[in-house]
Amino acid sequence: MFQRYARLVCVSAATVLLAACASLPPRPNGELGSFDEEMERAITELKCASIHMPPREFPAQPQEFTCTGGKWEMVYLTYEPDIADKDKVGVVKLVWKEWKDGAHVIEESEQAEVVKFLSYVAARFLPNSRKKEMVELFFGKHNGNMMTAEYGVWYTRRNLGPAYTNKIELRPRKPQYLNDYGFRDMP
Repeated sequence: MFQRYARLVCVSAATVLLAACASLPPRPNGELGSFDEEMERAITELKCASIHMPPREFPAQPQEFTCTGGKWEMVYLTYEPDIADKDKVGVVKLVWKEWKDGAHVIEESEQAEVVKFLSYVAARFLPNSRKKEMVELFFGKHNGNMMTAEYGVWYTRRNLGPAYTNKIELRPRKPQYLNDYGFRDMP
Protein backbone atom coordinates (compact mmCIF):
# COMPACT_ATOMS: atom_id res chain seq x y z
CA MET A 1 0.00 0.00 0.00
CA PHE A 2 2.76 2.42 0.95
CA GLN A 3 4.63 1.83 -2.31
CA ARG A 4 1.51 2.50 -4.40
CA TYR A 5 0.96 5.77 -2.52
CA ALA A 6 4.65 6.68 -2.80
CA ARG A 7 4.60 6.10 -6.58
CA LEU A 8 1.48 8.26 -6.96
CA VAL A 9 3.14 11.04 -4.98
CA CYS A 10 6.33 10.72 -7.07
CA VAL A 11 4.43 10.86 -10.39
CA SER A 12 2.49 13.92 -9.19
CA ALA A 13 5.64 15.62 -7.91
CA ALA A 14 7.53 14.81 -11.11
CA THR A 15 4.74 16.24 -13.25
CA VAL A 16 4.81 19.48 -11.25
CA LEU A 17 8.61 19.61 -11.35
CA LEU A 18 8.58 19.14 -15.14
CA ALA A 19 6.76 22.45 -15.46
CA ALA A 20 9.39 24.08 -13.27
CA CYS A 21 12.20 22.54 -15.34
CA ALA A 22 10.85 24.04 -18.55
CA SER A 23 13.63 26.63 -18.36
CA LEU A 24 16.17 23.92 -19.25
CA PRO A 25 16.67 24.14 -23.01
CA PRO A 26 16.15 20.80 -24.78
CA ARG A 27 18.80 19.67 -27.23
CA PRO A 28 18.01 20.71 -30.82
CA ASN A 29 17.44 17.87 -33.31
CA GLY A 30 18.22 15.23 -30.71
CA GLU A 31 21.85 16.24 -30.52
CA LEU A 32 23.39 15.81 -27.13
CA GLY A 33 25.99 18.39 -26.20
CA SER A 34 29.66 17.81 -25.73
CA PHE A 35 30.57 15.36 -22.99
CA ASP A 36 32.12 18.15 -20.89
CA GLU A 37 29.15 20.49 -21.41
CA GLU A 38 26.61 17.87 -20.33
CA MET A 39 28.75 16.82 -17.34
CA GLU A 40 29.01 20.41 -16.11
CA ARG A 41 25.29 21.01 -16.60
CA ALA A 42 24.38 17.86 -14.64
CA ILE A 43 26.78 18.73 -11.82
CA THR A 44 25.40 22.27 -11.61
CA GLU A 45 21.69 21.45 -11.94
CA LEU A 46 21.55 18.24 -9.88
CA LYS A 47 23.99 19.05 -7.07
CA CYS A 48 25.40 15.50 -7.16
CA ALA A 49 26.12 13.75 -3.84
CA SER A 50 29.12 12.10 -5.50
CA ILE A 51 30.64 12.16 -8.97
CA HIS A 52 32.63 9.71 -11.03
CA MET A 53 34.38 11.47 -13.89
CA PRO A 54 36.19 9.69 -16.70
CA PRO A 55 40.00 9.54 -16.45
CA ARG A 56 40.96 11.52 -19.58
CA GLU A 57 44.63 10.58 -19.24
CA PHE A 58 43.72 6.88 -19.64
CA PRO A 59 41.49 6.73 -22.73
CA ALA A 60 41.46 2.91 -22.74
CA GLN A 61 39.36 2.91 -19.56
CA PRO A 62 35.57 3.37 -19.76
CA GLN A 63 34.80 7.03 -20.25
CA GLU A 64 31.49 7.15 -18.36
CA PHE A 65 30.35 10.02 -16.17
CA THR A 66 28.15 9.20 -13.18
CA CYS A 67 26.34 11.59 -10.84
CA THR A 68 24.71 10.04 -7.77
CA GLY A 69 22.03 11.65 -5.66
CA GLY A 70 20.25 11.25 -2.38
CA LYS A 71 21.40 10.66 1.17
CA TRP A 72 21.92 6.95 0.44
CA GLU A 73 23.09 7.56 -3.16
CA MET A 74 20.36 5.35 -4.58
CA VAL A 75 19.81 7.31 -7.80
CA TYR A 76 22.44 7.47 -10.56
CA LEU A 77 22.64 9.50 -13.76
CA THR A 78 25.21 8.12 -16.20
CA TYR A 79 26.43 9.49 -19.53
CA GLU A 80 28.30 7.25 -21.97
CA PRO A 81 30.26 8.72 -24.90
CA ASP A 82 28.94 8.54 -28.44
CA ILE A 83 30.18 5.60 -30.50
CA ALA A 84 31.34 7.79 -33.40
CA ASP A 85 32.48 10.88 -31.47
CA LYS A 86 33.91 10.26 -27.99
CA ASP A 87 33.65 13.98 -27.15
CA LYS A 88 29.83 13.84 -27.32
CA VAL A 89 27.29 12.10 -25.09
CA GLY A 90 25.76 9.05 -26.74
CA VAL A 91 23.69 7.25 -24.08
CA VAL A 92 21.92 8.63 -21.01
CA LYS A 93 20.95 6.25 -18.18
CA LEU A 94 19.01 6.94 -15.01
CA VAL A 95 18.95 4.20 -12.36
CA TRP A 96 17.04 4.15 -9.07
CA LYS A 97 17.56 1.42 -6.50
CA GLU A 98 14.13 1.25 -4.87
CA TRP A 99 14.03 -0.69 -1.62
CA LYS A 100 11.02 -2.90 -0.95
CA ASP A 101 8.76 -2.26 2.05
CA GLY A 102 10.49 -3.20 5.29
CA ALA A 103 13.94 -3.61 3.71
CA HIS A 104 14.91 0.04 4.04
CA VAL A 105 13.18 3.12 5.35
CA ILE A 106 12.28 5.20 2.29
CA GLU A 107 12.77 8.83 3.13
CA GLU A 108 10.87 11.62 1.45
CA SER A 109 14.16 13.33 0.61
CA GLU A 110 15.25 10.21 -1.30
CA GLN A 111 12.02 10.21 -3.33
CA ALA A 112 12.43 13.92 -3.98
CA GLU A 113 15.93 13.23 -5.31
CA VAL A 114 14.57 10.60 -7.72
CA VAL A 115 11.92 13.04 -8.91
CA LYS A 116 14.56 15.77 -9.38
CA PHE A 117 16.84 13.51 -11.44
CA LEU A 118 13.98 12.16 -13.58
CA SER A 119 12.60 15.64 -14.19
CA TYR A 120 16.05 16.83 -15.24
CA VAL A 121 16.42 14.01 -17.77
CA ALA A 122 12.90 14.52 -19.15
CA ALA A 123 13.26 18.31 -19.38
CA ARG A 124 16.71 18.13 -20.93
CA PHE A 125 16.30 15.38 -23.49
CA LEU A 126 12.62 14.97 -24.45
CA PRO A 127 10.10 17.16 -26.28
CA ASN A 128 7.38 18.72 -24.09
CA SER A 129 4.70 16.44 -25.51
CA ARG A 130 6.51 13.26 -24.32
CA LYS A 131 7.87 14.25 -20.89
CA LYS A 132 4.86 13.15 -18.85
CA GLU A 133 4.78 9.84 -20.71
CA MET A 134 8.38 9.12 -19.67
CA VAL A 135 7.64 9.99 -16.03
CA GLU A 136 4.66 7.62 -16.03
CA LEU A 137 6.77 4.93 -17.71
CA PHE A 138 9.47 5.27 -15.03
CA PHE A 139 7.05 5.07 -12.10
CA GLY A 140 5.09 2.23 -13.69
CA LYS A 141 5.81 -1.32 -12.58
CA HIS A 142 6.34 -2.89 -16.00
CA ASN A 143 9.13 -2.84 -18.56
CA GLY A 144 8.32 -0.66 -21.53
CA ASN A 145 9.64 1.69 -24.16
CA MET A 146 8.73 4.72 -26.19
CA MET A 147 10.15 6.42 -29.25
CA THR A 148 10.52 10.08 -30.02
CA ALA A 149 11.85 11.60 -33.22
CA GLU A 150 15.28 11.91 -31.57
CA TYR A 151 15.50 9.09 -29.00
CA GLY A 152 14.57 5.57 -28.13
CA VAL A 153 13.64 5.35 -24.44
CA TRP A 154 13.68 2.01 -22.60
CA TYR A 155 12.51 1.34 -19.07
CA THR A 156 13.42 -1.86 -17.22
CA ARG A 157 12.52 -2.92 -13.70
CA ARG A 158 14.47 -5.76 -12.11
CA ASN A 159 13.79 -7.56 -8.84
CA LEU A 160 17.04 -7.84 -6.89
CA GLY A 161 15.88 -9.44 -3.63
CA PRO A 162 15.40 -6.62 -1.10
CA ALA A 163 15.24 -3.95 -3.80
CA TYR A 164 14.04 -3.18 -7.31
CA THR A 165 16.32 -1.56 -9.85
CA ASN A 166 14.47 0.91 -12.08
CA LYS A 167 16.45 1.98 -15.15
CA ILE A 168 15.56 4.32 -17.96
CA GLU A 169 17.89 4.53 -20.93
CA LEU A 170 17.87 7.07 -23.75
CA ARG A 171 19.72 6.37 -26.99
CA PRO A 172 19.77 8.69 -29.99
CA ARG A 173 18.07 7.46 -33.13
CA LYS A 174 21.24 7.53 -35.21
CA PRO A 175 22.63 4.92 -37.62
CA GLN A 176 25.51 3.90 -35.33
CA TYR A 177 22.97 2.78 -32.68
CA LEU A 178 20.85 0.72 -35.07
CA ASN A 179 21.00 -2.91 -36.14
CA ASP A 180 18.68 -5.14 -38.18
CA TYR A 181 16.16 -5.27 -35.32
CA GLY A 182 16.10 -1.59 -34.35
CA PHE A 183 18.44 -0.37 -31.67
CA ARG A 184 21.52 -2.33 -30.70
CA ASP A 185 22.56 -3.43 -27.22
CA MET A 186 19.20 -2.67 -25.68
CA PRO A 187 18.27 -4.03 -22.26
